Amino acid sequence: MVTRGLAILAVLLGTSGVWAEDANAPGIKLLVRAAGTQNGVPARVYWKHKNVSYAIGDTGPDGIIQINMECEPGVYFAIIPKDSTYLVPEDQPCRPGEIVFELPRKRYSSFINTAKLNIPQLKNIAKIADLGKLPENLETALEKGDSSLVAQISTEVHARLQKHTGLINAEPYGVMALDAGARATGGTGLVLDETNQKDRFVLSYESVAAIKKFQEETGIDVSGKLDYKTLYALTGKDTASIYSRPVI
Repeated sequence: MVTRGLAILAVLLGTSGVWAEDANAPGIKLLVRAAGTQNGVPARVYWKHKNVSYAIGDTGPDGIIQINMECEPGVYFAIIPKDSTYLVPEDQPCRPGEIVFELPRKRYSSFINTAKLNIPQLKNIAKIADLGKLPENLETALEKGDSSLVAQISTEVHARLQKHTGLINAEPYGVMALDAGARATGGTGLVLDETNQKDRFVLSYESVAAIKKFQEETGIDVSGKLDYKTLYALTGKDTASIYSRPVI
């Protein structure tokens, strides 16, 4: 039983709190909303205590999930929105009643939305732009929420579109690649370029630090960039595989 397994893990790690749902415990209602609205945002919910983290489940399409459990000191809830255009909010402590997560949109969300909306066009120009199976694989990776694959595939799409100007704007896929790569390595996302170039986004300081940490842990040259070796380490797939056949 999953609950029992986590309880054992928590004891081994010396924690006092364990994830265990109890029908007789106080009810907890988590609401995940778009900031400033009543619109629900579907998300995955995690129970966290010290260095133990467990995926409880997913909210409904309305961004709501009901949980019955005892809250102990040091227990938090964390959520990851399924729509990558929302920022990941701070964790909130467990408590009975309603717990509301307000999610602001990323400032560069329009770029990511454009990249998603243009996938059908990518399929139409796949032969001209030499995209192979990249459009289909990107679509699948987005549906599965696989940030590592999204980063790798959109990086390749961006590079190939840059060679064929006049077809589809390549920049949204560059932004998508950086954002997904930052999330895959535990970073915070992107920020406006310090050179004040209009609407140009780059990795935040925290994201660069997260990428460097990942590179150091995996024995890759520490550059803070989402280069080929880093993307390969994230997915275990080379360019030929994501180009020529389904990857998921």
